[in-house]
Amino acid sequence: MADAKHTALTLMLAVSSAASAEQTPSNETAEITGNEKRIEIREATLSEDEETMGTIRVIGMADGILFKPSIKGLEPGMHGFHVHENASCDEDRSVEDYDAQPEPVAAGDAGSHLDPGFKENHGGPYGDGHLGDLPNLFVNEKGVAEHPVFAPRLRMRDLENRSLVIHANPDNYSDEPEPNGGSGPRVACGVILSTTGS
Repeated sequence: MADAKHTALTLMLAVSSAASAEQTPSNETAEITGNEKRIEIREATLSEDEETMGTIRVIGMADGILFKPSIKGLEPGMHGFHVHENASCDEDRSVEDYDAQPEPVAAGDAGSHLDPGFKENHGGPYGDGHLGDLPNLFVNEKGVAEHPVFAPRLRMRDLENRSLVIHANPDNYSDEPEPNGGSGPRVACGVILSTTGS
């Protein structure tokens, strides 16, 4: 009888251990699988006096990228936030987003939203449009952005030689009534030259 109880107890422990082992991978999405990069964010202006506004930590996860801002000096509210195609925050006089205005555009040399698949539509972070469409950044009443946003379609390799741009207005993730979600002028920008290292 003692042998039967011992055998039953051994089987129960084995099944319990197996069940625990099967549940472990469910935490996989919380683990960092890529690199982490800290991007300096500067004010987008037409002068050379661009103030540093803070940083955004870019963290590669198992199922996307987490952007963790620590930025001061923005207007309170929601702000459009995108990965742009070029690794530059310089001004430009001919930007597709702004119908090639003759006036210089702050951070215009960052180019358009990252769109390697040539979707040519603005679909938001969970849609099938520009790969560079990110969730809006929330800025509190003190002008501070510190709430992280998550981009499930992006991987660290997608960010090589790109830029991060913060816009003046929220993004409605549509091309109506205005192109690119009506997010408006570029107010802050940071260059990503490499996604290796910190």
